[in-house]
This record gives sequence, structure tokens and C-alpha cells, in this order.
Amino acid sequence: AQTTPVILNSYGTHGPWGGPYSNATIASVVPSGTNRLLIVTLNVWESSGAASVSFGGVSLSRHSTGIWDGTGKLETWYLVNPSVTSGNVVITFKAPAGEYAAQVFTLSGVDQTTPLGTPTGVYDNNISITLSPISSETDLVLFNVVTEGDGVPSASGITFVREELNDSSSESNTLFSVVGSTGSTSATITQSAGIADVGFAVHSASASPGPAITSPTTASGQVGTPFNYQITATNSPTSFSATGLPAGLTMSTSTGVISGTPTTVATTSVTIGATNAGGTGTATLTLTVSAANTAPTITSITNQST
Repeated sequence: AQTTPVILNSYGTHGPWGGPYSNATIASVVPSGTNRLLIVTLNVWESSGAASVSFGGVSLSRHSTGIWDGTGKLETWYLVNPSVTSGNVVITFKAPAGEYAAQVFTLSGVDQTTPLGTPTGVYDNNISITLSPISSETDLVLFNVVTEGDGVPSASGITFVREELNDSSSESNTLFSVVGSTGSTSATITQSAGIADVGFAVHSASASPGPAITSPTTASGQVGTPFNYQITATNSPTSFSATGLPAGLTMSTSTGVISGTPTTVATTSVTIGATNAGGTGTATLTLTVSAANTAPTITSITNQST
């Protein structure tokens, strides 16, 4: 099974027109989460782009870059499985930049071998742009969009999860990083006054399968007699549960053992469960408690003569 990647947080910064800027720094925090990915999106004007991007001194890899209007650059960088820590994302430009805008995203649930899909891009100036990157139903789709002015791009086949605006100047070259879940195999973004767009899938990681109960679904005991039942399940459960236990019985959430001494005659339906990172598996245990065995009592009377 697969689940859509989750955006844990995002940070942004920009340098307005005027510069020159030799680097940019974004204070960021990577929270805990499985299958993490750090993504940095960058729009820079009058520069040859980023020479390097790092987080806490660890280098990121370049995923895509495009040139617009001669000296503009639209870039994406990423780091697989970043450490859970706070630190600075440092962008070092190849040459001083006149203006820039940058975003940092931390995600979980991302494929650690092939985290990002093939980028699809259009780079020009003040044109109508339509972009449809290849994705699957459980992927996120990330669009890096540079608009003329503050016009907001529109999208179809996508439910927006996060849309961040870092305006690199008051009038032009607005960077949108639009991250959304398609719920289908296609997503399209369109803008009438575009400068540059790039889009690609953020691939989802395979989720661990949840447990399936394998222990018997019937059990019996007697009032006043110690009872013991072990919940077992596939796929290495890390915790267990049981609801509706009859009087006198308790369960260990760590071992899955139901134990105790029943006190009441009854037939009870108990919902038992086993859980791991992939989910919870449940089953109904029919537990029958019968009356205690008692020693026979002599009721006949024997006459004795003396």
C-alpha cells in the first residue's frame, strides 16, 4: 500500500530587487517523520543560478533548472532523509543576484530511492503556460511557478495542499511553489502571464502493511479458574488492544496476552487488535465463560440402626 507524502512544514525568504546578493539563508527545522525529504525551490534574477545549496552543512542535490528571459533561473534542489534537527539552508549563488525568492519544504512519506519524478518545464516571458507532469494517484505534484506580477496560477486535477508566495519584488517575478495531491494520474497548472513553470511528481513511499490477526477467534474459560490467551498477528505488531473483556480479565498492550480469573458466566464478543506503522488489524474473539466445576454434594439419607 502507498500513502500520499505529507508536508511537515515550509519556510521562505526573498531578496528584493537591488542586490547584489551572494547568498541566501533560511532558518529551517526538520521535524520527525518517516521517509523524509527536504526540497528547496529557487527563483533568481540576473545570476547564473546556485553554485550549491546545503542544510546544516550537508549538501543538497540539484534536481532541475531552467533559464527564463536570458538571466533568470528557476531551480529545485533536494536532500533525502535529512537529519531531524534545526539548521540553516544556505544557498550560494554562482554570481551576485539582483533579486531572488526561495522556499524550503520538509515532507514525509517520500520514496527514498527515487523521490522526485522527471521535471517538465516551460521557460519564456509573459506567455500562456500549461503544464502536466506525470504522476500517480498517491504522489504529490510540485509546481514551481514564476509569474509576471502577482497573478495567481490556476490548476486542475489537483487539490492544493500548500501554496507559498515569496515575492522577489513588488511588481514582478513572483515565485509560487504549489504542492498538491492529485488523487488521479494527471494534474495541470495554467497561467496567462507566465515567465517560467516547472512541475514534477514527489513519489510516495510504500507503506508498511498492517497486521492481520492469526490467533484463534474462539476461547473458553471457567469462573474462578485462571485464564490465558495470546493475541498473535502478522507483520510484527508493536502494540495490541482488546475491548469488551469480561469481568476479571485484563490485557497487556505490549505483549498481547489476555489474562486473569473470570468472575461471571457469559459469552462475550471481544474486539482484539494488533498495530504497527502500517495500521491496525482487528478480529472478533468469542469468549465463553462457563460456571465453575464444584464437588458433588451427597443429598441421599442413609438410615442407620443401633
